[in-house]
Amino acid sequence: MRLAQTLPRIDTERLAYGSQSAAVNNPQIKVQQAAMDVAQREVSKRSAYLPTLDLVLSRSANFNSGTLSSPSDLESRVNTQQVGLQLTVPLFAGVGTQSRVREALALQEKAAAELGAARRNAEAQVRQAFSGLTNGQAQDQCGGGQ
Repeated sequence: MRLAQTLPRIDTERLAYGSQSAAVNNPQIKVQQAAMDVAQREVSKRSAYLPTLDLVLSRSANFNSGTLSSPSDLESRVNTQQVGLQLTVPLFAGVGTQSRVREALALQEKAAAELGAARRNAEAQVRQAFSGLTNGQAQDQCGGGQ
């Protein structure tokens, strides 16, 4: 019995599906995507030298009861609520901050390049596997699989 009779027909739609599946499920791509996410967060964290504007809310309550030693003290309750905006403008902290930001940006670029390489590698592996299947089927149809 010839092997071609037992192998299913391979179509190019499976190649496209395999490429999409590899882009989603490949562990190396997932690792590089996580590294990219970390690098982006690091850039956000390192850019903390930029001015910030914060909304500040505060509420406090204070109760004071009269004392036994001085009956003239009166019971008092004080409730305080405050709302405000707080602008923080950091002063120049030296070139250390700037160099850490540049380093974080460079690491982000590196992570993006490695993510792209992982995607291209996964695509190449899918194409190589597809070519191997197609080649094996062609060899069997030519009589090489007897």
